[in-house]
Amino acid sequence: MAKSRSIEIGILALLHGLQHVYLNALPPLYLLLRAEFNISTLQLGMIGSVLGIISVLQGPAGYLVEKTSHKRLVVISMLICSIAVFFYSLSPSFLFLLAFIAIYALSQVTFHPATYSMVQRRSPEGHRAKYIAYHQVGGFVGSAIGTVIIAYLASIYGWRTTLQIIPVVGVIVILLFIKIVEEKEPTRNWTAISDDIRSKQGRDQFRISTPLLVLVLGISIFSLGNLLRYIPLFLSEAYGETVVWAGILTSIMHAVGSASSLLGGVISDKFDKVSIMFGSHILVGVSTILLGVGRFSSVILLLMLVLYGVARYLPVPAQHALSSIVASEHPQGIGFSYTGIALGQIFSDPLIGYFIDILGVRSAFVVCSIFSFISGSIMLVFKKWKL
Repeated sequence: MAKSRSIEIGILALLHGLQHVYLNALPPLYLLLRAEFNISTLQLGMIGSVLGIISVLQGPAGYLVEKTSHKRLVVISMLICSIAVFFYSLSPSFLFLLAFIAIYALSQVTFHPATYSMVQRRSPEGHRAKYIAYHQVGGFVGSAIGTVIIAYLASIYGWRTTLQIIPVVGVIVILLFIKIVEEKEPTRNWTAISDDIRSKQGRDQFRISTPLLVLVLGISIFSLGNLLRYIPLFLSEAYGETVVWAGILTSIMHAVGSASSLLGGVISDKFDKVSIMFGSHILVGVSTILLGVGRFSSVILLLMLVLYGVARYLPVPAQHALSSIVASEHPQGIGFSYTGIALGQIFSDPLIGYFIDILGVRSAFVVCSIFSFISGSIMLVFKKWKL
């Protein structure tokens, strides 16, 4: 049973990695897309806005996940995502690209609530955050590997052919998931939840609570300063790096961040989740300022990117575990966690793009650091709830 569970969680993590390859397929190509379609950085930000507007539905999608086969939803989601990414490559104009992105965004709204719920039901008692971290790190590794592979392939074959190769390979992973992961999910005992939360929400019924709303608010504001999609562009414009080398440096940042997420899962099971989120958000703000104002050598630049990646990824298991706790372990908890991310993303990408156009990429990073400090402060509100 334990071996089967570990294999299934591993396949779920692999599938999550593929989903992040798709999700982050375009940022390494921003310079190429900007030249191809003759658009501004602000217009590039509309890519994130379209993703964010539709991804808000991930919270309500949790209701569908709770009533429908998780596996079936995941398969349908990933197949349509694969088709949408393939059609990115056929876009004759930027508007068509945005339309295909909208199709991708709609198809993936059930992915996170469904897969996280599958992971939670397979996780041993007292190790939820650690197993969430395993799943989350699969996504982060996908971001890391995907960024450098896409940048490298685009330098050889061009961005259109690259976006045709990726989803074809991705179908193999989807077939592996269909073959190995069982439809019937293992049962698990109810994890202890504080009396306060249980009395407010009940064990069997999901309700939108004040703690959940505060958490979504904090996540949304933190996402307003989410510069991850602009790191490759930053490295090219601020340091003159090529598309390939910018992709490599960004991949290293994602990779180290992935490792820190595993650590975050372990410490989130043992220490206060709110404190972990608060400290990490503040560190993100500090590292963002340093990236914006610094004129670093290659080695120091890499260290700063690693610091940013660690601060950005370390609190993710705590965030999702906290989302699950305040939602009494219903799939809607993880869904609304991603809804918070999406709400911030609606405005963050065009806002950051606008700042880059008018202030330059360095000053834009400094300005965006404010959102990390604000979200960190909001996290302190959770101290009055004993979760």
